[in-house]
Amino acid sequence: MGGESIKKEKSRLWKGINVLICTPGWLLYHLKNTESFKFNYLQYFICDEADWMLDLGFEREMSECLNYIKGKNRSLYVHQANFETKDYVKTVLVSATLTHRIENLASQLMKNEQRVGFD
Repeated sequence: MGGESIKKEKSRLWKGINVLICTPGWLLYHLKNTESFKFNYLQYFICDEADWMLDLGFEREMSECLNYIKGKNRSLYVHQANFETKDYVKTVLVSATLTHRIENLASQLMKNEQRVGFD
């Protein structure tokens, strides 16, 4: 929740959550600094309004968050379940417009991306 102290946010993350909605910068902060933030079983990383987030200058943070999540999850899943190394986090970029910046971000963050709603 916006406007809360970092201590309260860390406490909520420690208790466990099913859905987290935040800005890329805030997510990156907690990924790097909140030890109790466990995301071992994360299944989806959804960036809604991706075009707007790019316009606001969050490209680096979005990319860094996903790389951090995929790097941590890959090693955790492979170690815990003895799976072959592959991506377990499904990434979804939602954008009202398909610009070159969105296409570049999609190719950077995803493999075999699929477009829905575009000819």
